[in-house]
Amino acid sequence: MRIPDLAAIWRTDPVLQQVSDLAAETGSDVYLVGGALRDVLLGRPVGDIDLALSGAVEFARRVAERLDGTFVPLHEDFATARVVVNAKHAQQRRELDFAELRGPDIVADLRARDFTVDACAWLVTSTSSELLDPCGGLDDLDSGIIRAISRDNLAADPLRCLRAFRLAAELDFAIEPTTLGWIGELAPQISDVAGERVGAELMRLLAADGAVAVLRQMDEVGLLEQILPEIKAARGVRQGGHHHLDVWGHSLLTAQEMEKTISAPEGLLPGAGPYVAEYVSSAERRAGLKLAALLHDLGKPGTKTVDEQGHPWFRGHEEEGAKLARGVARRLRLTRRTREMLGRLIVRHLRPLNLVEMAIHNIDEEGQPPRQALTLSAIRRLMRQVEPDGVGVLMLALADLRACQGPATDPVQRQRAAVLIDQMLVRYFEWADKQAVEPLLRGQDLIDELGLEPGPDFRVILEEIEDARADGIVTTRQEALKLARRLAEQMENNGASDHKGT
Repeated sequence: MRIPDLAAIWRTDPVLQQVSDLAAETGSDVYLVGGALRDVLLGRPVGDIDLALSGAVEFARRVAERLDGTFVPLHEDFATARVVVNAKHAQQRRELDFAELRGPDIVADLRARDFTVDACAWLVTSTSSELLDPCGGLDDLDSGIIRAISRDNLAADPLRCLRAFRLAAELDFAIEPTTLGWIGELAPQISDVAGERVGAELMRLLAADGAVAVLRQMDEVGLLEQILPEIKAARGVRQGGHHHLDVWGHSLLTAQEMEKTISAPEGLLPGAGPYVAEYVSSAERRAGLKLAALLHDLGKPGTKTVDEQGHPWFRGHEEEGAKLARGVARRLRLTRRTREMLGRLIVRHLRPLNLVEMAIHNIDEEGQPPRQALTLSAIRRLMRQVEPDGVGVLMLALADLRACQGPATDPVQRQRAAVLIDQMLVRYFEWADKQAVEPLLRGQDLIDELGLEPGPDFRVILEEIEDARADGIVTTRQEALKLARRLAEQMENNGASDHKGT
């Protein structure tokens, strides 16, 4: 492959130039290694800078002093340190990671690494682009291959088995067969790796454009089930009706459909495409959406019943699935934001389809126009229930719908449902963009005008008023007060009835 002018690239960054200057002054052989060098060679954006040398920690400390950066020891047992240089001292915030050589020299260090594509090195004081490549990494980079250096290297840190698939997804590379075989043999050892390390790799994998094809390969070699043992119970669980696959096959297909929507939202949601594109701009959110799709039906095995006609039912599987998903997120130490997102999406993933079914019924049986068949207040209520992931729950519903291709599925009706999901998003954001800055009523109005006591019912009353306003039922302050009075009386009567019945 063609090697770029590494020395010229290095010199354009003042921070990196300071590192090579210090290396020259101290006579230190400092090497650019790992993912940073790999990404430079592939012309990809470079994040953290990985450097290897003897005396790494002390050298890192001197770099921090020279650059007025922050020195952070990274590992108690292995001599590594990070230097963080804030943007005010550089073109942008930089993180430089310095690691002690894993052996007597750089070649030994490279041979101890995970994959050949990460086992090249460049001396930062060099004026040429000559690389050390003892494992054939350049050929594999050129061929788009992930190849483990040895089985023992994978076994030394079983997380590397998952990292192989993450790299394959991010780089759109193929894992060579011998490496796949080793990963299958070592898959059970992933359970020995700390949950937060597994979770971080999995989320990076899921954020990549080609994640689902890689997940299927992980499943084939047995690694995915080691990470998500919950999927074992979903294999072979027949569904029938609208489903042509078992629960696990449907879950994988739903994740694939979710990935399609994320990659090209305007193709499947033409009206709402811009809103969806903004929602999925975060890598964590893209990963969370695919994970939600993967886990959304895993509550079915534990809730399955069969009626007298032999038809399977899965009542309450949304709640059970949300519970399982939260457990996965806790085990993998995913962020609280992701954990809550999974719960919100999975527990409500059927609600959009229920609303769409009602709308189609209203269109067909009652002859209502599409925009009147589903009220804006119903859409707003759903969006509030899953805030801030209203877009996500509709995306999950669409992916779930598209993954249903069983004998009971009518392709025409399925397409109508997809159009209605798109319209739900468009109508919601049209309302959100145009809504008045001032609500018709505030809490103080309920106190001053109606003499109500502040409490949790205030929020319910005010939301009902805004829902009615969205549907054109109330348009003035007086109409809003009249509705508020009626709602307050209903709540009071319901409360009295509940109390009487106890």
